[in-house]
Amino acid sequence: MQFFGLTGLEFGSLLGASVLVVAVLYRLKLRRRTVRVSFAPLWRHVLRDRPATSLFERLRRLLSFLLQVAFVFLVLLAIARPRLSTDAERERRFVVVIDASARMQALMNLTRMPPRSRFEEAKDLARKLLHRLGDTDRALIVCAGLTPEAL
Repeated sequence: MQFFGLTGLEFGSLLGASVLVVAVLYRLKLRRRTVRVSFAPLWRHVLRDRPATSLFERLRRLLSFLLQVAFVFLVLLAIARPRLSTDAERERRFVVVIDASARMQALMNLTRMPPRSRFEEAKDLARKLLHRLGDTDRALIVCAGLTPEAL
């Protein structure tokens, strides 16, 4: 699967970094400060009811954090435009240009019998490339002389 040119690992790293930023910002969020009050009986009554609501307060904070992470995930997913790779995208295309000038007709390796021209050697290298291509790969071999022609 492709994510706007990113691999799954790169996208996951970006997502992890974004979640980390959200978590740090969430922890740095301003909280109410504790203030000591001298009127104790009133606050004892208030604090007696607090344990029941503290669980709901924790759940509310957790839900808020999870919603922020989900929002970041959806934004990154929208930016990444994920799509499945097709065979056409895996297809490689090659163009091999073989020079057909007079210089390429010069003989190479005169100790070898029969001596071969540089042009013959270039054609052999192009053939070797063709044999190494995959099923979905395409190649075009062009002979670049006075008038270019496809081989």
